Amino acid sequence: MEYRLQKLKKPYMKFDNYYVAYKEQFKKYETLKLRLLEIGVQSGSSLAYWKENYPFDVWGADIDPKCAGHQVIIGDQSKVEFLESLPLFNIIIDDGGHTMQQQQITFQTLFPKLPSGGIYVIEDLHTSFWPKFWDISTKTTDYAKDLTDTLHEEANNITRLEGQRMARNQFGIASVHFYPSLVFIHKK
Repeated sequence: MEYRLQKLKKPYMKFDNYYVAYKEQFKKYETLKLRLLEIGVQSGSSLAYWKENYPFDVWGADIDPKCAGHQVIIGDQSKVEFLESLPLFNIIIDDGGHTMQQQQITFQTLFPKLPSGGIYVIEDLHTSFWPKFWDISTKTTDYAKDLTDTLHEEANNITRLEGQRMARNQFGIASVHFYPSLVFIHKK
């Protein structure tokens, strides 16, 4: 998979493999009018991509007041109060600040707010390997890998476990899908 910035009709700023992953993961939602939030607006090219390629009601959130505009909410994703104040969305994409703390706080706060069948995406997982983003000890790649353990919670009732208990699926996760630098977490 080649890692270069994609040039479609407009200069959308995502790695090529992201578009392939999104196409695969959003296939059954292509005709639905869902509410999508992308955290991390920057130039707005991602918001334009969603609006031009899906029937979604597209919103953005960013810390930079220069990004303020139609359906863009200004706030700091590392602040739980800001995250809790956001309206409900069916799809949330975290393309924000990329620190380990930002990614994990945002997931822990917003994933529970997703409706059943919602999708949560964390982009740019490669920052888990860049020391300048390590503001807490748990890397987001490790955190996301641990979420996969919770998928097996139902096995807790199997007698062959010999007293071993598996991680509790506290978030109601239906599935976790990894792609290079991306993870899609589907809610039950």
